[in-house]
Amino acid sequence: MDNCYGIVLKNVKNATLKNLSIHHFGVDNILLDSDFANNDTTYPLLNNIVLLNIKSSFSGRNSISWVGGKNILISNSSFTNAGTGRIATAPAYGMDIEPEGNPKHVLCSNGYFINTIFKDNAGLGFTTGTSIDNPVDALGYGYSYNHYFKNCTVVGRYNSAIHNFINRVTFDGCKFYGNVLNYGSSIDETPPCVFKNCYFSDLYNGEIFKDRKLLNLVLSYKAIISNCVFEKYSSSSTVSYLIEKDPDSYDCTNENVKPIIENCAFYYFIQPTPTLLFASILKKIN
Repeated sequence: MDNCYGIVLKNVKNATLKNLSIHHFGVDNILLDSDFANNDTTYPLLNNIVLLNIKSSFSGRNSISWVGGKNILISNSSFTNAGTGRIATAPAYGMDIEPEGNPKHVLCSNGYFINTIFKDNAGLGFTTGTSIDNPVDALGYGYSYNHYFKNCTVVGRYNSAIHNFINRVTFDGCKFYGNVLNYGSSIDETPPCVFKNCYFSDLYNGEIFKDRKLLNLVLSYKAIISNCVFEKYSSSSTVSYLIEKDPDSYDCTNENVKPIIENCAFYYFIQPTPTLLFASILKKIN
C-alpha cells in the first residue's frame, strides 16, 4: 500500500519541496503525516513544511492529504483532477485535512495556503478537516485549527467546492465556484470561521454548475461573511437563493450564535448571456 503513494513526509522537520509535478499515483500524490514520540503529545514530529510551485494531479485518491503536523505553507500550487483517472478511490479530494491517529491528541494546525488552485476533483475541492473543538456531534479525532487561505481558487465542477468543519479558519480573497458548505462554529471566545473579500459563483468559464445554493450555513455559530460578492447563474428557477441556513440548526435571533453577513453584494441571473455580465445597481443588495 505504501508504494502507491507519491511523496510521503512523515515525522519530518524543516523541509521544502518546490517546482515539482506529481501525478497518477494510486492513492495520494502527497501525504503529510506525524506520529508522537514517547506518548508526548505537546508537539507533533512533522512541522515546518513548505511546498512551493507544486502541481499535483490525477491521484487515485486525494491529491494531498494532511493527517498530522504543524506549520504547513503551500504557495503557488495546484491540486487537480483527483479520482478522475482510471484509478479512483473515495474521497478523491483536492486536499483532505483530516487529523488521524491518537484520539484527542492528533493535531493539524497552522496551515497557510497562498495563491493555490483546487480544481476539477471528483470529490471536494478541499475540506479543512474535523475538529473536536467544533460543536458538531461525534466528529473528529483531534484538532484542526489556525488555517489561513489567501487568494485561493476552488472549482467544484463535479462536487462541492469545499466543506469547512472548523472554527479558527479564515478565507481571504478566495474564489469559490460551486457549493460551499460551512459547519465551522464557535460557542465560546474561540475565533470563528471567517469569509472575507471572497467571491462565490456557480458559473466558471461559461459552464453553469449544478443548481445549488452558493453558501450553505448548516452550522455556523458566529461565522463572519464580510465584503463578499455572490453571483448566481441558473438555467432554471429551482434554487433561486444564494445563501441557505438549516432552519433547525440554530436560531438567528440568538446574539450569541448568529452568523454575521456584512457589506456583501448579491446578484442573481436567470439566464446568463454574453452581454449580461454584471447586475445593474437595482439588483445589488447591501
